[in-house]
Amino acid sequence: MKVEVQSKKLVQPSAPTPNQSRKLGLSFIDDLLFSKHAGIVYYYRARESTHEIHTLQRLHRLEESLSETLALFYPLAGRYVEEGLFIDCNDQGAEVIQAKVDGTLDQLLQGDLDRDLFNSLSKFPLPAANNPLVVVQVNSFNCGGLAISLRFSHKIGDMYTMAMFMNSWATACRSGIQEVVPPNFELPSLFPVKEPALIQWPTLPFRKKFALARLKFSGQALSRLKAASNASNSSDSIANNSQRSRVEIVSALI
Repeated sequence: MKVEVQSKKLVQPSAPTPNQSRKLGLSFIDDLLFSKHAGIVYYYRARESTHEIHTLQRLHRLEESLSETLALFYPLAGRYVEEGLFIDCNDQGAEVIQAKVDGTLDQLLQGDLDRDLFNSLSKFPLPAANNPLVVVQVNSFNCGGLAISLRFSHKIGDMYTMAMFMNSWATACRSGIQEVVPPNFELPSLFPVKEPALIQWPTLPFRKKFALARLKFSGQALSRLKAASNASNSSDSIANNSQRSRVEIVSALI
């Protein structure tokens, strides 16, 4: 199974960033983090109704909604200025890579673990001063399924930030940008950088080989875990109004 990159482009925000918001300083928490790109991949099986939708049409809608989402998350379309410890919100855009996978989604998820293949679904950006802070790769399978990867500079957010951005993008794509709750960027003003952090992150750990593992959960197992977890909420006056999702349950178990 091979992954062939078919196109690369920069997707810019649908509306320009106001001049008064063009410069966003880092918080001291952001300054402590390294500038590597963290990543996650979301897998989507094709629905019967999507077989009639051309891949290019889906990609167009993904790019259109991404552009709208970047207008709200405008720092993510900017560039990190290391010397000044701030984000230049210059609307240069996020990089979007379109790739074609020669195989089906089931072959990937149920076949042998191939680290190189999984890595090719979400490539690390090369180190550069003018790198995009966000890199998206949309991988299309022969079955109509998709694997959408997101690389996110750790200097501008953590996994919670990444999840919030993806959730907002999904909402914009599915229901329209008017349904997205705008984020705020007040953290740098509350916890500004007073002096540069003295932490020097070593490069050696990133050269080591990492193990790749797959954990499989059947639908029945997830249902039992979810039922048991939500049942335990019944005695909690604060938590009994909410139902834990499958993602929350699996994350807690791991």
